[in-house]
Amino acid sequence: MRRDFLDLRECSKEDFLELLDKHDFIIVKPASEAGGAGLEKLSSNEARNQYDRLIDQGKYVVEEVAKQHSKMDLINSSSVNTLRICTCINDDGEASILFMALKIGRKGSFIDNLSAGGFYTKLSMDGVITHPCYTSQDYGKVYTHHPDTGMEFIGFQVPMIEEVKDFALALARKNPEARYVGWDIAIAQDGPVLIEGNERPGVNLAQTYIHSDTRTGMRDQYEKVLSVKL
Repeated sequence: MRRDFLDLRECSKEDFLELLDKHDFIIVKPASEAGGAGLEKLSSNEARNQYDRLIDQGKYVVEEVAKQHSKMDLINSSSVNTLRICTCINDDGEASILFMALKIGRKGSFIDNLSAGGFYTKLSMDGVITHPCYTSQDYGKVYTHHPDTGMEFIGFQVPMIEEVKDFALALARKNPEARYVGWDIAIAQDGPVLIEGNERPGVNLAQTYIHSDTRTGMRDQYEKVLSVKL
């Protein structure tokens, strides 16, 4: 993952306190949730007396806060803006990247999830934003510029994109039994960092109508990279 993390179901309170000694802030989240539900960002000082609460609420995942690349800060600095990279493994065991999207947070929010008002957009395979951003809120509205920062989306080049793609494929090969995974990856100053892998990445990010130049879906691509018939 390239950052510190704990699963409170498998470690002691002493391990938890030791992690707090190393970092000013942590992220805590439930082991099984989606859309950023239950996510908290806590200072290490306030987290010290909350171990029992976290256990009681099932917030077992404790992580070092990812620190993003300075170029990613230009999009929105309050959140870590992550790439959703979908990897697929076919019947021959070959791993490939089906699509890449960029998720972008809003000012004042520390998460970039769509459920929190964040945006997403399609990325080319060389890591360039090629289409306007969309959000699951304000249905039907598209954004060519970030409404908080004024930055133009189209043409933005994600840094270190080849390293990020290599990292995603390496993750896929470490988990070959999971043949369709949406990896959420942040980019730190020294390279990619894993946020999480989603076992049900859906098909919406890959096939949003405003991001399609052909106005057709991706059934053929899905069938090829997963060795399935849809």
